[in-house]
Amino acid sequence: MILMDAALQIVREKPTILAASGRFGGFGPEAEHKVTTVKVESNPVLEGMKKVWATCGDGRLNYGDIIEVLNKIKIPRYSAKDIETVSLVIAEFQDEVKFSDKAGLLLSALINNCEENVFVIHTAHLTKKINDLGHRNTKDITVAGDAGDYVGDEMKGGMITVMGNSGSKAGYDMRGGAITVMGDAEGAGRFMKGGSITVEMICSGDIGFTMSGGVIVVKGFADNTIGERMVGGEIHIHGNRPIISEDFVSGKIFHKEELMVDK
Repeated sequence: MILMDAALQIVREKPTILAASGRFGGFGPEAEHKVTTVKVESNPVLEGMKKVWATCGDGRLNYGDIIEVLNKIKIPRYSAKDIETVSLVIAEFQDEVKFSDKAGLLLSALINNCEENVFVIHTAHLTKKINDLGHRNTKDITVAGDAGDYVGDEMKGGMITVMGNSGSKAGYDMRGGAITVMGDAEGAGRFMKGGSITVEMICSGDIGFTMSGGVIVVKGFADNTIGERMVGGEIHIHGNRPIISEDFVSGKIFHKEELMVDK
């Protein structure tokens, strides 16, 4: 197994504070160092992963196409640490077309095809967000920073912990596993079928839109109506008393410990 531990040289600035919520000051923010420069010595694993990136091109991306490229390009056996390194050096490609989608799908494919089960993905150093991180996930992923849109989409199992905020539609079409967003989220649980989503701060947008199973817990405020076209599952709001959509069909909605609706 080829590891990159010795190759990583990270030049850091003064500590900055990562707040989980722009409006309410975060989840007990911790000091984080913003990565400004990452230097990695060339090795067969990293070169293979860069070749996959280049081969995928800038067109409309598909997860299956990326898996096909991975199978064609024989990357030497790689580790969770190698994938963590890729999440750091991937910043050099931020100006490319479709970076946000391409980065998330590639990292997801690498994780899903790795023999290891515990991963750390860095995003705090990026100026562009990473979408679709944890696509079809079954592993244990910690996102050190914010996640983009569709984190954990079509997730089957495992855990994803986002230490910052997530973009829109966390857990889209989720089937199993658990997602925890330590900051804010938007439109969590859209088309959700199973598993659980926990948002520690504010969740805006359409929470649980057309969900049919699973559990959504918002420990802060629900900044919109909830349960639109919901046909199953549970939504728990611990902050404000939520407004239930007029298009709610069935399922359970709780405010704190109070069962508001059950049908």
